[in-house]
Amino acid sequence: MDETDRQRQNAAYCLDQVRKFSEDRYIAAQFAAKHQHQSLIALCALGTEIHRIPASVSEPTLGAIRQQWWRDALGELRNGDKPRAHPVVESLVPLFAEARSEAVISDAVLSMIAATDELLSPGEFTSFGEVVECAARIYGNLPRAAVQLLAPSVDQETADLLVELEALYVVSRTLAQPDKAVADAEAGVDTFQQRLGRFARSTTDIADQVRAEWREKASQIGPVEPDIMPAVAHLALTPGYLKRAVGKAGYNPLAKRGAIFKTVLMGRI
Repeated sequence: MDETDRQRQNAAYCLDQVRKFSEDRYIAAQFAAKHQHQSLIALCALGTEIHRIPASVSEPTLGAIRQQWWRDALGELRNGDKPRAHPVVESLVPLFAEARSEAVISDAVLSMIAATDELLSPGEFTSFGEVVECAARIYGNLPRAAVQLLAPSVDQETADLLVELEALYVVSRTLAQPDKAVADAEAGVDTFQQRLGRFARSTTDIADQVRAEWREKASQIGPVEPDIMPAVAHLALTPGYLKRAVGKAGYNPLAKRGAIFKTVLMGRI
């Protein structure tokens, strides 16, 4: 297989991973400029690999091994060593050729890996604030890195708000899919979905809390730069997921795509 074929195969793998495990981001990323689309998809694919660590292992030791594998792979990319034979790792090579991208991605990945560590043993959420903070630590670094990659000029306040909105989006999406938030009492590790599922059973007003905080944070976001919309347009799906969480009609696949398209067109979340 020549280098071009390998790059094409790697790109297809990353696209498939994002489509399979993060469909909303996959839809939003289709609005990225041609020269930015592949980089955004590679970054999202990296996020799926990191975020899935707790769900893909049965005990903390195995999770720690996978975490270290990604830390080592990241270190090798930073040093300019030959990348490991993994489609996502190889797809990140062009991003590490630029010093700014390399620093942004490295910080984001190391933070995501460290955040997943708290799920490698069973635990409980004790407050709504703890739920949102955990979601922000685990999932928030992905949009932060994507925004900085696509538009370095975005101010820090806007970037922080987008991280908070990402956390609320993740909570709303999880609440809308209760069958995927069932805890296994015998598992030696947790997932965010399992932990939130247990918390939600004893907290009947969590959807209302998410909705109130979403409205407050979203009202603080003005027009969004077109360059970063492909990295954040999926956040606009939060209200629909909250409707589904309380038993109302949510998004069907066509409506979801329409909502993201409208968000990109209007330039506001």
